[in-house]
Amino acid sequence: MSGSEIIAAARSASMLSQNNKSHGRGEHRIDLYTPGHGYSETLMTLLSGQSIYTEDGGFWDFTADLKHGDTAYTNIALGAHTDTTYFTDPCGLQMFHLLSHVQGTGGQTLLVDGFHVASLLSALESESYKVLSAVPVPTHSAGASGDSPQTMTYLYHPKPEVGYPIINHNPISGELIHVRYNNTDRSVMRHLKPEIVEAWYKALRSWNKLLTSPNSEYWVQLSPGTAVVIDNHRVLHGRSAFTGERRMCGAYITHDEFASRLNVLRAKFEGLDSDSIWNPAL
Repeated sequence: MSGSEIIAAARSASMLSQNNKSHGRGEHRIDLYTPGHGYSETLMTLLSGQSIYTEDGGFWDFTADLKHGDTAYTNIALGAHTDTTYFTDPCGLQMFHLLSHVQGTGGQTLLVDGFHVASLLSALESESYKVLSAVPVPTHSAGASGDSPQTMTYLYHPKPEVGYPIINHNPISGELIHVRYNNTDRSVMRHLKPEIVEAWYKALRSWNKLLTSPNSEYWVQLSPGTAVVIDNHRVLHGRSAFTGERRMCGAYITHDEFASRLNVLRAKFEGLDSDSIWNPAL
């Protein structure tokens, strides 16, 4: 997609269903065919109007330079995880755009459908599923906001600090609505009662086994100019180790901002009055 095609797609109120590839599990691939991050900023703006501003900024552009003291800013492999588990409300959508990868190999993108893994755990080990749905996991993010990763200048915790379970459901319907998991962000599980310690770690091992199964993993080698948009409440992501210079950019978007933009576009292009009591969305 060129920049003009992105705008045309947004105006047709079908940004995520035309001229892109969806794998049906909360992930969409959009071919921008340009290494410039200006196009991905345009895409982000059209998706939501604005991005979430974090310690990495509102729109991040990074390489393996150890900036912020974060493993994302290295060339090591990263296991499947969701982002911002240390936020009370983790980001909803996440966009990646590969700008360039020169003089090296590797760096494949890993995607895993967390809802699929949760359904497997529920079917195979129902007690472990219940444990991971009930026990909160404290998380944190610690790092440097400047150019010196040796100096910690921020520390994030969710509210409450005891955190939230890995598997989360609608309290009324029981529907699975959110998977939040990043083992490298996990804090000390000091709140566990002695009688639940073994059961929790057993459940975590079972979760990790299913999460890292080849049947759960989807690997893709992105080409410069390809953007990927994932639902961070459902899809876990990671990467393989790489050599050379690899440059990525992207942003976080809230579900509410995206839903608002989508509803406005639907009302405009499908002739719906968003304020009408006859609106089928109400």
